[in-house]
Order: sequence, then C-alpha cells, then structure tokens
Amino acid sequence: MGFRQIFTHWTYETFPPGAILRTKYNAFRRLMDIDEDCLHLIASLEAIHTGAIHVDPSRISQLTTALDMQLREMLEQLQHINPRRFMDLMDYVSKISFYMRMATSIPDPDITPPFIFPLSAATNHTLHSNASSLALATVMQTSEIPIPPGFVISSSAYHYFIETNNLRPTINSLLCSLNIALPQQLASIANQIQECIRTAHVPEAVANAIEIAASEIMHKGRSLELYADPRTSRNIALNKHHARLSELTPSGVVQAWKDSILLKYHPAAIKERIQQCLADSEIPMVAMVFSVPPYKTVGEHQPSDTYEPASTTTPPEPTDITAHNTKKMTTYELEIKHILGRSQAITWMLDTRNRIWITGILPAHPPVTSAKKQLDGGMPFIAQRTLPSSGSATMLLPEKSRSMYDMICFAREKGVEEMFALVNRSGLGLEGAKTLIWPPVYLNILNLADGFFPTAAGRSTIGPNEIKSIPMWAVWFGLESVLNPAEEEITENWNMDNPRLKGHAILSRTYLHLMIHFGQDFAEIDTVCGADKTKNHIFFRFREENTGDHAHKIAKMVEILKDQDVELNVQGNMLEVSHQGKGETVIQKKLAMLGILLGRSDLKNPSTP
Repeated sequence: MGFRQIFTHWTYETFPPGAILRTKYNAFRRLMDIDEDCLHLIASLEAIHTGAIHVDPSRISQLTTALDMQLREMLEQLQHINPRRFMDLMDYVSKISFYMRMATSIPDPDITPPFIFPLSAATNHTLHSNASSLALATVMQTSEIPIPPGFVISSSAYHYFIETNNLRPTINSLLCSLNIALPQQLASIANQIQECIRTAHVPEAVANAIEIAASEIMHKGRSLELYADPRTSRNIALNKHHARLSELTPSGVVQAWKDSILLKYHPAAIKERIQQCLADSEIPMVAMVFSVPPYKTVGEHQPSDTYEPASTTTPPEPTDITAHNTKKMTTYELEIKHILGRSQAITWMLDTRNRIWITGILPAHPPVTSAKKQLDGGMPFIAQRTLPSSGSATMLLPEKSRSMYDMICFAREKGVEEMFALVNRSGLGLEGAKTLIWPPVYLNILNLADGFFPTAAGRSTIGPNEIKSIPMWAVWFGLESVLNPAEEEITENWNMDNPRLKGHAILSRTYLHLMIHFGQDFAEIDTVCGADKTKNHIFFRFREENTGDHAHKIAKMVEILKDQDVELNVQGNMLEVSHQGKGETVIQKKLAMLGILLGRSDLKNPSTP
C-alpha cells in the first residue's frame, strides 16, 4: 500500500460535473506522486551526506540528476493545472540545478599527453604523478642517493585507456548499485569491473609510448620492474593497494601495466575509496618502470621514529645485508627526511653486488585529513528550506527559492492551493473548502463527505467543534492537549498569514489526509479510522529542516515510537511511520499520540496518551 491514499478517496467523481477538467485532476495526481519521489531522493542524499550510508560518488550524481528530472516534471504538472500562472517556473529551477550540479559534479579527468615521462621529471607533472614518483624525483634532483633509472606511466594514460574503451559508463553503472556493506555484492561488482579491464585494449598511442620508453632504459644485464600505486598527495592516507611486477621485457611492460590496473578494482580498494568519499576517477593508477640490476632481495625500511610494525616489510636475511649497508640505509633515511621534511618509509632492493637501490618513498605517517565530501557544497542547493513555511502569497514565490527542496515545497503547496480554489468555486460536500482558525493553527480543510457537523454549513471559517471526522478529531485531541491558544499573541489583528502551524487537510467521516508545516518542518498524515479494521491504517511522514548532521527531533520521535508497535523508517532528515490493520480505538490512540508529537515542537518530555 502506498503512503498517500488521498486519490482513493478524493476521486475525480467527487467533483461536481463540469467543475474541473480531467487533465487538471490527473496533473495534480501526478504532481503528488512525484512529490513523494523527490522527498525520498532528498532523504537518500541526506543519508549519504551524514555518513549513514556509504555510496560511490557516481551514485550521488545519479541521484541529483534524477532529482532534477523529477522536479522539472513536477513543475510541468503544475503548469498543466494553471498554465498562465506558472509559465516561467523552469527558469528558476534551471538556475538552482546549475548550482547543485556545479557543487556535486566530479571534474572530468585530464587525458592529454604526455602518457609517459622520465622519473626525474615527475616534479614537472605533479597532477599526473603519484606520491612515490614525486618523492623519488625530488630526491634524484637534490642528492646522490642511488635510484634506478626509470619512467612514469602517468594518470593520463590510465584515463585515456578508460575513455578509449568507453568503460566509464559501465564502471559507474556498476558502482552506482554497490552497497559496500554487502561483501558478496562488492566481490561480484569488483569481478565484473576487472573483467571489463581484462577485455579492453590498450590504446596504440599509450602502448607505443610505453614500449619506446621501456626500450630506451633497458640495458644489458638488467631487467625491468613495474611499481603501480594510485596514492597521490591528495589521497596519501589510503592504505597500500599497489602492484610490483618483476623481470619484464620492453614488450611485456604494456601488459604488466594493464594488469596492474586490476588492483585498483580489488574489493578492499573499492571499499576504502568509497569510505574516503573519493570518486573512481580521482584515484587513477600511476606506475613507475625501473631498469634494475640483478638483485638478491627487496624490502621496506621504516624510519627509526616509527613504532608501528610494518606488515608489508620483507625483512632481509641476515647474510643479505651487512652492517655497512645497515649504516648506509640509516644515512639514506636521514638524508631523505631532510630533503622531504618528514620521516619516510623507503622501499629498497639489494643487488647481487650488495648495493642498495631506493625504489619507493612514501610518508611514514600519512597526514590524517577529513575526506572532502562531494555533497558538502551541494546540500544547501538540494535540501535546505529557505522559503517561508507559511505566509502571504507575496512571500511564497519561486524567485525566492534557493534550493531544490524549496521548489518542491512551492509546487506541492501551490498545487494543493489550486485544487482547493477550484473546489471553492464549484462547491463540494458542505460548501467546499473551509478554514479552521484556532491560534496558533491555520488549516484549510476540504470535506469530502460527512467530515463536519451540520453547524459548519454556510460558514467559511470554523472551529474545532465543527469537526466530525473521526481521525481528524483524534489528531486534534493530541494537538490541542499541548498547544495553548492563551500563549499566542491573539489580538484583533492576529496575523493569520503567519501562524505557527499551517497546512491543508482533506477529510471524510473516516479518512484524513493532513499536510502541515510548523516552522520549517513538514509533516503528513494519511489515515483511515473506521469500524472495518482491515481498511484502517496510519501513514505518518515527518521531515525535519536541519542544517546539521543529525535530525534531533526525529531521534526523539523514534525514541518515543519504537515501543508503539509501529513500523519505522528513518532516512536522512525524514521519518516514515506505518501502522495497519488495527481496530478503531487503537488507531485513534496512535493518532492522538502523533498529534501530541506534532504540537510539541520542542519535543521535550512529551507525554503520550
């Protein structure tokens, strides 16, 4: 059963013949359906932003694109209802959408050459090098520390490989559906991406550049080694997910480089990248190719001020390294620290002539930085409510909207307003829509059938005592118990355009659909409360306007409702509650409790029926 059952009760046939065109009714019905979709899209983005769930950044792009498309369709439906009044809405949403996309989009990668460059020149290509190649190049330029000759296969080569094979749409499509909390799904998607890499071809421009560079550094008595590592100065805190391929020939380096890309899509590497809020394109695989002499062993040297055990270290055999080389390694460590300004973990090799060669340098204590969230700059344009929750028509204007949520609220409220206006012109039930004024509450109420007592006949403004609807009266019972009109500044000129609680209600004897704003928060109740318990239900939605990371009111509501035999779903700043198939008395008690929660806006020490 869907959340909103409004159109099961407010059918086209309830309108007097000729009161409304079917196209307008259908447009309003579609508008309300899209409104629900938009609320869930925003709730998903809020949950991602607060870290409640971890998704690939491509999923964020997918959600924001869907939100943009849904909102545009929502506004089209509003235009169908009243074309003259809402003809220029698309200009406003286009502006907000532009800012949203600018704040959340992932920059296109640089695929321009050079695809390879000498290792010693890495400092001239900082955006296309990894952290280790930059450190090695700096040391090569300022010291005599032995580093094998080599070259770098740049990030541009990786990006060009992905683009040439048109792999980005496929990779993003797979990553969009990924839930990293499901190990089997993570492994499956990783395998699918790796298979895409295996079957792709290396572009000729990249392959030729690699083979030529490999041939130039290849010397007699030496072999080639490839070290691939995606860590750069921008993501140095990532764990080590690197590849080392040995004893390569110039013609074999191209395949080795392609094989190294597979490591980037290992399940553990994908999971960590997503947890760090990094896009796949932000972690390109960069490789270094060295021309190395025959060697005995390789290892990793941790500096003397590092107290954590180095699990990746390959300790040399006692006979492989002499006291002289141990002293030399310490000298290299101190010199590298002086050059780079901090302690470094050093990857080394010991050749057959007992000479030490440095093949990798990375910070021993990577700086811990907070991951930049893709949504940090985008959420104000997505979910922040800046339009007044209530007020005169001159305040609720599209040009005052600053977010997608603003435009959604505008479309919903104007759609309901238009339909109520049509009813008022034509008459429905007991003389169409009426207004309940009971400071601090201001409600426009549409009576479908038998929702008011006869005393409401002929009156445009009513009080609570004219309400006959069973569910409406139950909600009102809770509201009234915590809202004290005496606390309001009630004067002869009481401002009905700016009440604390304002909204719309559509009701009958046993049905109620209530949409209400209080402050910047929004609540919605859809309920049937009658003698047939199989038809009875409560659907309650509460959206808290909160610019922080936690929805405090929702947390308190959940604390109260969790023991009330109801189904709860919290996503982002939105709470949804459902309760079905109970008797009339039980439904009334639950509705009264919801009324209390709505009325007690600070939710401190709430009482329950």
